[in-house]
Amino acid sequence: NEWVHRSYGVHRDNPDLNDEGAFNILYCANLEWYPTWGGELVYYSEGDTGDTQQFQTETYNQNRGFHVGWPSEIVGNAPGRIVIYDSRTLHNTRPPSSVSKCMRVTLAFRARLKK
Repeated sequence: NEWVHRSYGVHRDNPDLNDEGAFNILYCANLEWYPTWGGELVYYSEGDTGDTQQFQTETYNQNRGFHVGWPSEIVGNAPGRIVIYDSRTLHNTRPPSSVSKCMRVTLAFRARLKK
């Protein structure tokens, strides 16, 4: 969860681009949430925007130097929503807005397909 209004930066949960069997499962656990409260999950393409994570250097334990493109998809933090995505996908989560009445609560799981 992110109660503090900040973000951990664009990243991949699985930096191994050859690993096709790993997925993230995100459960939005808030019973109440509204679109104006923010907290969206944002997916990014890899593109030539000139951004290679140089603006978010405070994030620890992440590889730098990958090319960050423009947002390609935004998924709202709807109550009870389950989101499943490839763990190699560039993404981050937007912090809640200053008008949110509670913190954004999500449960994140990592899953792997059996070979």
